[in-house]
Amino acid sequence: MVISDGRQAAVVAQDWASLDQHREVDMTARKTGILCVVACVALIATPVFAGGDGPGGNPGSGVCTLDGAWLGVFPAWEVSGMIVYDSDSHWTGPISLEMIGFDPTFNGAFPDATVLSGFAGTWIRTGRRTFDYTMIAYGLDAAGQPVYIGKNIGSLELSGHCDVLEVYSATISFYLPTQDPFGDEPGIPGLECIPDESTGTAQRIPVQPPCEPPPP
Repeated sequence: MVISDGRQAAVVAQDWASLDQHREVDMTARKTGILCVVACVALIATPVFAGGDGPGGNPGSGVCTLDGAWLGVFPAWEVSGMIVYDSDSHWTGPISLEMIGFDPTFNGAFPDATVLSGFAGTWIRTGRRTFDYTMIAYGLDAAGQPVYIGKNIGSLELSGHCDVLEVYSATISFYLPTQDPFGDEPGIPGLECIPDESTGTAQRIPVQPPCEPPPP
């Protein structure tokens, strides 16, 4: 069968139209995929770009990060502390805290304790400038053996240019050295859950120029 030139031209035109339609659908799908990826990235990054108030910025309600070294004062306990915050992500990370001048006996509750270890813990973000935390430390005797495990739970809030930190200590619980402080009930009678409700403040440790020695 012989196809006339007019009919053959119509078939070719139809084929080209179909090909163009497929190309248009493919391009639309690609654009949609790219837009979805961009939207997902924007959602993930929103807390970071939502008006951070880093050093030199305008103080307000922008997003703050904890990362860095801090010097703290805790008047209720009459001690100072050196705190280091790190981050595994924008939402959580580790804490380390060294208390300076802390009474390891907790006012005589543990007379055998002579040293308090450093605190180690984890923080989680609860808002643009707010966080919750849990930390533990060991009370040790003169031979370095554990006497108790202390667990402190509280919250944190940053203000200013993200350079002023308020620490709110909610509760302190004590465990036997052989207990799991995250799975067991506190095992020391009378010290299962102590409402602390004290506050402390901390400032970032800045990088400063060296001092100038007096002339000889």
